[in-house]
Amino acid sequence: MDNDWTNIRRQLGPEFNYGPGHWFCVRHEDVLREDGYPYSEKHWGTGRRVVLATEYGPNATLFARSASVPSSYAHPAHDHASDFSRCQLDEDGWINFRIPVVVPVSSLCDDNYSCDEPAESALHSEMERALRL
Repeated sequence: MDNDWTNIRRQLGPEFNYGPGHWFCVRHEDVLREDGYPYSEKHWGTGRRVVLATEYGPNATLFARSASVPSSYAHPAHDHASDFSRCQLDEDGWINFRIPVVVPVSSLCDDNYSCDEPAESALHSEMERALRL
């Protein structure tokens, strides 16, 4: 269930919504590949980290991050706890841009919000490249 801040953000309009580079930590079972199969069989831990690659909405493209399964793009742990005390990207990990994922729109909310990808990060250009393929 969305909290009040999420509802207020949606009512205020698109400039207050989430967008590309925003990270969320959602339940593992909520993260599915586009073909409907689970992204992972993992059901323990604090949740799966996913990043928005496009604007927020029911047809948003997201990519999942793994801290245990190497893939095509190495993504370092974040070091911005002073700016984002809720940041869940505390281990180095990998992102497979060939496997976009879907999550319920209700999972992209303030309760599950983790942080913003730093503006200088190469992840932004890598997501744009992956979306063009």
